[in-house]
Amino acid sequence: MQFVTALGDICSDILLPPTSTGLLQGLKKRRDIAVASGGTTDIWRGAWNDKPVALKAFRIYPLQDLQEAKKILWKLVPIWKRLAHENVLPFHGVDTSIFQLALVYEWGHNGNITRYLESHPETSRPKLLLQVAKGLQYLHSFEIIHGNLKGANVLISESGKAQICDYGLSPIISNPIADLVVTASSQWLAPEIIDPPSEADFKPLIASKSADVFAFAMLAVEVFSGRTPFEDTNDALAGIRILEGKRPAKPQAAEQLGFTVEMWEFIEKCWNASPNKRPTIDEVVRTWEGFVNRYVVLSFGPSASRHVTPRNNNPSSTSKASGRPSQFVEPSTTHEEKHGKPS
Repeated sequence: MQFVTALGDICSDILLPPTSTGLLQGLKKRRDIAVASGGTTDIWRGAWNDKPVALKAFRIYPLQDLQEAKKILWKLVPIWKRLAHENVLPFHGVDTSIFQLALVYEWGHNGNITRYLESHPETSRPKLLLQVAKGLQYLHSFEIIHGNLKGANVLISESGKAQICDYGLSPIISNPIADLVVTASSQWLAPEIIDPPSEADFKPLIASKSADVFAFAMLAVEVFSGRTPFEDTNDALAGIRILEGKRPAKPQAAEQLGFTVEMWEFIEKCWNASPNKRPTIDEVVRTWEGFVNRYVVLSFGPSASRHVTPRNNNPSSTSKASGRPSQFVEPSTTHEEKHGKPS
């Protein structure tokens, strides 16, 4: 990996992509309309070597900003190209022939995780979240921080496995020289990203491993509820609520979908206001794997009688899901944990 990093540094300096991992030939655009759009990107369906691919095209202006984005990208491409994990969406390379700059990924055959669960309600949500955690653990092992983990950025493969996409883009979308707009949504952002600790340390986006763990907690609520965290408000107000220490309430009937009391208590640790009090991704994987191994989901579906039974068949290990009607709860944290130390 040291060689790969060195290769990226050289390519970044000379503003040329590595020949073995860079520009792709023979790409085709399938449609004339993007299948999805974000703040600075559009997603197009394409084909490469007769296989369906997704092209994530950047909208970057002026030319100087485009050159700066390429300089960052050529440094990252050799690392991304060598990633190989069943829970990380495969990255194929870069396109500059159809678009000014686009990333090429394997096509997500079953859409994102929230839409998939709408049409496949019998799927084990705890297992999918474990797959997400393992994918994130793999990325963190290469010092790759996601920075924008949410349901829309977790796709489901043809075989039904969760695959993280849009990983490692924070150096591009938050590049201060390019002056691009950060497109991460506040509903999944940790408080230290929404409101950095001090003006002196301000950056457009403070991507960190602990912030990814915070986002994983928000994703868990999204997966078990089928709804965006703080969906009753706008993006800005959601950020204010997070800064005030408020968090989403446990989804109603969540335990019938496999979301146990122990899982909920662990999620509350993952979204602690203090980054150093959150578990690491290794701890998340180890703990969540224990949850999945301990419990067996017997039945699913809107008309089925659904419940979770622990493997030791101890009824006391289960309890009813919270029936709170509120959209958020206020965790018991100190003032400093909610807001950080006063400046």
